[in-house]
Amino acid sequence: KSILDSKVAELTCPHCSSKFSERLGKLKAHSEIACPHCRGVVAVDADQIRQTIQQIDKASADLLRKAGRAFK
Repeated sequence: KSILDSKVAELTCPHCSSKFSERLGKLKAHSEIACPHCRGVVAVDADQIRQTIQQIDKASADLLRKAGRAFK
């Protein structure tokens, strides 16, 4: 679980060109998302999303650790 799971990404449907929002937690768990406007299937690279979130989580933890040492 990541603190980023509740953050929202903006997507554009390749079928109807509508824009919609979806939580990152859902995007990293599913390789396909249905467009809420036309119900068309939107492919998601869930592996890439998971990897990116892990990198951000690690960088955030490193930054917090370094900040903690700086204020001791």
